[in-house]
Amino acid sequence: MLKGLSQIPMAARERKPILIDFDGVKFMTPDVLPLLCAKISKYNPFVSIWGTRPKDSTIDLMLRESGFYNLVGLEKATTDNSMLVTHQNTKVDNYLAKSIRQFTAERTFGDKDLKLRPLYRTMIECMANTGAHAAADKNPKENWWLSVYYDNNTGISSFAFCDTGVGIFKSTKLKSIYTFSRVLGIIKNSSILQKILDGKITSSTGLAYRGKGLPKIYSDYQANSIKNLHIAANDTFAGFDSGTFIDLKDELNGTFLYWEIHPK
Repeated sequence: MLKGLSQIPMAARERKPILIDFDGVKFMTPDVLPLLCAKISKYNPFVSIWGTRPKDSTIDLMLRESGFYNLVGLEKATTDNSMLVTHQNTKVDNYLAKSIRQFTAERTFGDKDLKLRPLYRTMIECMANTGAHAAADKNPKENWWLSVYYDNNTGISSFAFCDTGVGIFKSTKLKSIYTFSRVLGIIKNSSILQKILDGKITSSTGLAYRGKGLPKIYSDYQANSIKNLHIAANDTFAGFDSGTFIDLKDELNGTFLYWEIHPK
């Protein structure tokens, strides 16, 4: 999927029309939807992008509710029991975070008043990080996308957040030794990411919002408050349940986070 997404800006620069064909897709997870919608929304003004519907009814429902069909000129169907919310904005949206928290509490735990503070905090930190990096790069119009998907079969709520900014490793104010070592290939971005999560490297702006950005999200994961955390940025992907840190062949322009809330 990442390879396909990386072809969108290339085609847009060359003014080539783009077809996103889901006709034969048999498996898809909801975490790709914010990335997909973000890319299409960013480049739709510059090049013609259209798409096809999948035959699989589950995937079709995901794409309908995500807004994908609207973005590629297909009719969007609505449902009475929407399980997916995809939202685009340029700033911290407290109201949205509270609404998603309530949605998750009601679906996963059957208690709409459950506070789920780690979930709320994670969403706010993601939004705030995007705003801070956009301001640092003098691009206040940078968008972020957030989705939540509730699985009726497992009771698990999964979340995906992405922005189309410069990404962690092009916006983080790295200490000179790390910058120098990275240029020489002595230290990889995956190692730098771990140091950021451990709080050993500060953010690009030094500004605090309600926590400490990625380190706070990571500490909530370590405390088992959020589960199955994944982070991708620039040329690095990290899956923390499996302890996987890999270098990506196709670079992601921006930052992507995925996590889950499980029923007790």
